[in-house]
Amino acid sequence: MNKRGDLFSWLVEYHCTENLEQCRPYMIEGRVYHLGSFVEEGDENELYKGLLIVANGSTLVDKLSDGHVINDDPLRLRYTDIQGKEDLWKYVNERRNKDGAYIFDGVNQRITKAAEVNNNPSTLTQRVDLASMVPGDFVYADGREFDESEDLGTKTRLAIKMPLAYGDTNAYQIKRTAYGNTGMGKVTHFGSQGLVEEAFFRYSPTSEGPFIVPEQGIIGIHRQYQRDENNKLILASEQIIDPNSFYRK
Repeated sequence: MNKRGDLFSWLVEYHCTENLEQCRPYMIEGRVYHLGSFVEEGDENELYKGLLIVANGSTLVDKLSDGHVINDDPLRLRYTDIQGKEDLWKYVNERRNKDGAYIFDGVNQRITKAAEVNNNPSTLTQRVDLASMVPGDFVYADGREFDESEDLGTKTRLAIKMPLAYGDTNAYQIKRTAYGNTGMGKVTHFGSQGLVEEAFFRYSPTSEGPFIVPEQGIIGIHRQYQRDENNKLILASEQIIDPNSFYRK
């Protein structure tokens, strides 16, 4: 299994199916309406679970423990084999607690969950310019200025820092913080360069599609990023997600 490409694809499909199904009964013209109001950009969507997966090899748990990122006893953590996306989805659905982070061992294709995480690993000795690790429109679709101390949550900060603190590590999120105009969050993939790729929903009824939810006019957007010659994070590509070809088995 190619853990980087597959994990992102699996989480995007999970978000486009499982999470979106939780929200669809509350949608009006492509926007989530819950508890008497629309879920606005920047609000938390309470209708589905967010998650963070930190992925590396078989020694990652020990490294995170030594770096005081997790407080769990590594010897007491229970692992579950992950052979495909159905295994991952089942594992996530069975975990009711929203706190903590999942740790994926890509060598042995297994996963565990740490109950408590600290977003300041001791192995990361220098301050990270968090804003430089994401594009300018990461928080708000219109690109208006954001405050990294207030607008980047604990899990996002951890997702940014883990690949910098530990070599060959990637971090993946499903965010509950709404982005754009649908009231739902995005799926992210972070590496040592910062944001590698992301996927999110957009209400765009006049689009030619393909649509994720045709009756609600919702399309999916996939963006990839890279560093330019000045080491600035820039958009490398953007495409509309075609459910028939984007997801991986």
